[in-house]
Amino acid sequence: MSVLESRLHLRAKIEIPLKVTSASDLELALETENISANGVLVKASLSEHEQLVALVEKHGEKNSAQLSLHVTLTPKSKPICLPFRLVHSQRLAQNDFRIGLNFINLDEQVAARIHKFVLKVLRNGL
Repeated sequence: MSVLESRLHLRAKIEIPLKVTSASDLELALETENISANGVLVKASLSEHEQLVALVEKHGEKNSAQLSLHVTLTPKSKPICLPFRLVHSQRLAQNDFRIGLNFINLDEQVAARIHKFVLKVLRNGL
């Protein structure tokens, strides 16, 4: 069992484009490194990292529901809107960050949809 599979929620290593939006309609395009039914690890440049941290600081933990990730899991699926909070950030190189985002207030059906997607990726790849 890999480290990614030994967590509470299975994680699939997959690159999926996503957008971060705020209540003020600001958008930031990022890409996942892995995803689970509980959250994502995203890749970010220094500039993207600074923009995301500024958004989170502006909205604060209490207003984090104003921040959402918009992701389309497969080309044929509808986009999912996922409120989130930033849980960690790690600098890997001068211009290379990994940022952990946990989904909050997630509908059970949406969580099940993401979990099913993760299982499919782990079994079959994409």
